[in-house]
Amino acid sequence: IEKSEALQKELQEADQRLKNQREMGWQEKQALQELIEKREDITKDLQKLREESQELFDQQQKFDKSENKQMKEKVEQLQQLMDDLLDDETKALYEELKKLLEDNKSLKENQQQLDKIKKQERNLPRELERTLELFKRLKLEQQLDHLNDELKENADLQEQLSKESEAEEKAQQEQVNENFKMFEEKLEEIVKQNQELKKPLPIGDTKDKQKNIEQHQQKALDKLEQGEDPNQSQENAADEMKALQQQLEQMQQGMEMQMMQENLDFLRQILYNLIHLSFTQEEVMNNFRQVNQSDPRFVELSQEQLKLQDDTKIVSDSLVSLSKRMFQMESYVTRELNDMNAELESSLEAIREREQSQALSAQQGSMTSMNNLALMLDNLLEQMQNSMEDMMAGGEGDEGEPNPSMSDIQRGLNDQIQELKDSGKSGRELSEELAKLASQQEMIRNALKEMQGNMKDGEGKERVQELQDSMEETEEDLVHKRLSKELLERQKEILTRLLEAEENEREQDLDETREAETATDYEKRLPKAFEEYLNLKKKELELLKSVPPKLSPYFKQEVNEYFKRLEN
Repeated sequence: IEKSEALQKELQEADQRLKNQREMGWQEKQALQELIEKREDITKDLQKLREESQELFDQQQKFDKSENKQMKEKVEQLQQLMDDLLDDETKALYEELKKLLEDNKSLKENQQQLDKIKKQERNLPRELERTLELFKRLKLEQQLDHLNDELKENADLQEQLSKESEAEEKAQQEQVNENFKMFEEKLEEIVKQNQELKKPLPIGDTKDKQKNIEQHQQKALDKLEQGEDPNQSQENAADEMKALQQQLEQMQQGMEMQMMQENLDFLRQILYNLIHLSFTQEEVMNNFRQVNQSDPRFVELSQEQLKLQDDTKIVSDSLVSLSKRMFQMESYVTRELNDMNAELESSLEAIREREQSQALSAQQGSMTSMNNLALMLDNLLEQMQNSMEDMMAGGEGDEGEPNPSMSDIQRGLNDQIQELKDSGKSGRELSEELAKLASQQEMIRNALKEMQGNMKDGEGKERVQELQDSMEETEEDLVHKRLSKELLERQKEILTRLLEAEENEREQDLDETREAETATDYEKRLPKAFEEYLNLKKKELELLKSVPPKLSPYFKQEVNEYFKRLEN
């Protein structure tokens, strides 16, 4: 990044130097030759970086036992970004400059070539910064993934110790305690690294669970030293570790969904602003065609073009910021953004020089780049929506079915607890099942907490708080494997009170001042305007069904317009 920024600065200085010369001298040729050599040095560094990253990713893929599809896709997308840094277009531009110097071409030809290189190189520091940020993000996610696996192994080891009574058990317990301390140190380092990201990941707080595990482990060690039975403390520590591991796993899944939703909303807003800018640029361009240089409106339109460029900077900065946390965004998106900004600058330069035809040409170029960029982002938006649907497919019903309510989820959880109690499972299998159920109950409790925040009725809030307390008791019983009759009775009570809470929330949306009236039979007749609207909408739906689904959004729109013209 430092080398590319230095090169960009030297390109700017060389361009200024050539503008002050009448012909190519030895010093100018030597300066350009040094620029070519510095770019070749950067290319070698990029090639080395690409090879090292490829080797690192290959090693990780070889030893990574997890089947995390999203993580593997991110690795591939990041590697593609590394490959794109060595683009052939930039290489060809430098080769052409080298040939011009060898053939002793004119100052103007060299200056034109240098101008092309300068515009092309503007994107390199930005792309390198983006690659670095995404690499840090990927590394952090992989560390979280591996840390989760380590915790699971340590929890299994702790559970195994709770069933043994060997002489060397104290040394083994000390090792498990040491492993957990190392886990905590790694987690603390991950949290620290996360804060260094431009947009930190939403990592939740796990300190309470960590403290409980430490206490159980220390208690087990104290009992071993005193010659007492440590099994209960060891079992509690194992259960708490499994619950923590489950929390980390769900936190990763929730984190992925939350980040994707944020990126989706951000991208949609950028796309909207970009389309608005394209229409504005078209309007300014058409107005420029209708004025001559002596017209007072020429200055007014120049100011509009300047304002348009300022507005575009906001979109550019937003898109660059988004690209640093989105692996799916291809390099050609940021390159098209670079072209758009270059065309806008060219249009303003031409306006300052009162070269109207060149200004119009640059404005047309900027509008084309805006439209190309909008198409790219629209396709990216569609891909992200499909990815999000795929991620949510596992937890939702068939298409068209409503999302389950909290009471539906609670009812399903109660059934699972009853089935597990009747199954006769024990040991590790039972612990894993109970940890999952405790985690589900925690998720329902958190959702209930959000609902409580939106409630206006003070008494209702108190009832919801009592319900949360009961759920917390259930979580504690599940973690400690207490599948008692009392637990099942409490779960029935929770379901009943949850149904009441949902009913109270629905009633809050109704107008309390309404009075009951005797129902009157009316003939069901739609307003004429609404009926026309429904008929028109039906025609449009039929029209949409006739459009081939594999077309890109741009061509879908064109086909729609074509059919509408036929209909008219």
